[in-house]
Amino acid sequence: MKQIATLSCAVLLLWLGAACSSSDGSPPVPSTCGPACRSVAVCFASRAGGKPRTLDQAGCEKQCALELEGKGVLSLDVAKKVFAQMASVAPQGDVDCKLGGGFNQFTSTGDYLANVSDPEYLKRCAATKQQLCPDIEPTSQLGECFTDQYTYNDAIRGALENCAKVSGACFDFRRCYNETLGRVRPVCEPWFGPTGADCQ
Repeated sequence: MKQIATLSCAVLLLWLGAACSSSDGSPPVPSTCGPACRSVAVCFASRAGGKPRTLDQAGCEKQCALELEGKGVLSLDVAKKVFAQMASVAPQGDVDCKLGGGFNQFTSTGDYLANVSDPEYLKRCAATKQQLCPDIEPTSQLGECFTDQYTYNDAIRGALENCAKVSGACFDFRRCYNETLGRVRPVCEPWFGPTGADCQ
């Protein structure tokens, strides 16, 4: 009976691109995750990305499933686009790391508003920061809002948003923001699984 269930799941994967739940109770792995993680692995192994790293394929796919359920480190919008772009270059993968792990689609043109699903969030964030620190270039505020806040999940965003309540002074706000960023921003790329967070 177990073999029949496994076979049925495999048939669904082949015909529908569906995902089957794993036996350990973890979320089903979307069909995007396998090719996306293999593409990232090519970049990790390439010297073009700096010191070569090895990607844990199974760990990456498991984390990818969480990211695409909105339960990961990234915001759901960013996660969907990152993993979709990395999957799109399979099977050869991102040999020269030109895609920046899927982030260059947001940052390469500098037009952050054009490539996100919720540009109003970025506008509100930049307006708040501009009000607190009017001497900082507005374009820099927008880029920082994407890189430091929009990219990440609601918990990380919320911790940084709280700094706007500290004081009306730019100095106090920036100190809170930088200290909070150092505490909540993830190291390396944990959305690609356990070895994604390994900087070596």
